[in-house]
Amino acid sequence: MKQAELARRTGYSRHQISNWVNDREKMSFDAAATVAFTLGCHMEELYEFHEG
Repeated sequence: MKQAELARRTGYSRHQISNWVNDREKMSFDAAATVAFTLGCHMEELYEFHEG
């Protein structure tokens, strides 16, 4: 799904979606829940975890 479509479906701005995608800003719990529901995935799948 493109960022513009995700923005339309969630009600968040394209700018906000871009900030999350490009790791300029972290999502709130509520935003992550909304995005995960919209994408049909678990919230944990929205993040990459790195050891170290």
